[in-house]
Order: sequence, then C-alpha cells, then structure tokens
Amino acid sequence: THRIPVEVEKRLPMIGCAEDRAKVEELLARVGSVLPLDAAKVQVRIDRCCASSASSTSRAEVEMWFRKGFVHSDVNDTNVLFKKSKAPAHEVAALIDFGDSCYDYILYDVGVAAGYACMHQTIPTAVTVAAVIRGFCKGVDGDASLPPRAAVEVIYAAALGRLLLSLTCGLEQMTLDPEDEYVAHTVAPCKEAVLRQLEEFPSLDDAIEAVCKAMLIDSVGLG
Repeated sequence: THRIPVEVEKRLPMIGCAEDRAKVEELLARVGSVLPLDAAKVQVRIDRCCASSASSTSRAEVEMWFRKGFVHSDVNDTNVLFKKSKAPAHEVAALIDFGDSCYDYILYDVGVAAGYACMHQTIPTAVTVAAVIRGFCKGVDGDASLPPRAAVEVIYAAALGRLLLSLTCGLEQMTLDPEDEYVAHTVAPCKEAVLRQLEEFPSLDDAIEAVCKAMLIDSVGLG
C-alpha cells in the first residue's frame, strides 16, 4: 500500500482521455500528500493530534491507531469467505489471497477495505468509508473507540489510493488483453467511484470532514 502513489503514477499513460487523466492526477496528489507513511510522519500526526484542544483521545489511543502489524493489503469481497447462517450477518470463515500481505501500518488494511467497498455503491462515499471504520472498531477488542481525524485522513487516502491503483491496473490489463471481460467489468465501477470523489469532495479536507461526521451517526450502514 505504501507504494500506491508510485505504482499509480507509472500507469497514468494508460488513461487515454486527457480530461480523465487530469482528474486522476488531481486525486493522486491528494493521496501523495498523505502516503506513504513513515516513522517521522506518524510521530508528527500523533503529536499534533494529542496537542489539539479539540481532541479528547488519549495518546495511547492515538498510538494504537498508528501501530504496525500484519497487513493483508487486499481485503475485498472476493477474498473473504463466509459460513452460511440464519443470522442477519454471516460468520466469516476464512480470509484468502495473501500475495500482497506484509508488515505495515494497520490503517492501510482499513483503507484498502474501504476503497473496495466504495465500488458498486450508490450511497455517499463518506457513509461507506465510515461504515467500514465503525465495523473495524467493533472487531477490535469488542468495541474500540473511533479513530482520531489524523487516522481518518490516512484511511481515506489509502481508500482513494486503492481505487486509483485498481483503475490504472485495470486499464493496463485491458491494453494487454482487450478480450479480458472480467477486467472490463471491474474497471467501469472503479472509474465511477474514482471520479465521484471529485464530485463529492472539492478537497481532501472536505473528504475527511465528511467521513468524520458520518462516523458519528449511529445508523451508519451500507444499505
């Protein structure tokens, strides 16, 4: 995930439409202003968050969000297997495809999952991303506190970066194999989700603000 800005930039020529390419470059600049993370950037984010008078989150809670651990890097609906159940929500049986897994910031996994969730959605992006974050919180020790704004920014940047990478990789694959129907089928909703970011959010700050507000709504869901 930390290489997303570089990998997307390499594939920009795959976008034939100059107008679309300019839009992707604008969104890539938003991602690049946040990613990749490193120890120094993380420390600055933690310090700023703890120094903010508007934040009631303890330093330990902030550091928890910026910890490193095992990261799958490709959590999406095709890589999660479920057990059939009569309950409203099926039980997760297994996670597959560890080809991109590594040791990195756990925020990346939350962001990547949120990015995939934004595809095939008709509800606002902020609601989708907030739902994924809240779901992650419920899965951490039962009920973890919501992340501080500094962490939400990283999650959204990773989500947007994942969308951009999926789009440019898909376009590259279509160039190499125009007959690949699967790729052609996935590129369309991915492109729609990417371009929707500019329609919904004039800036990165607007996106973060929208996600933070959506997290506070008790009824957040994917519909």
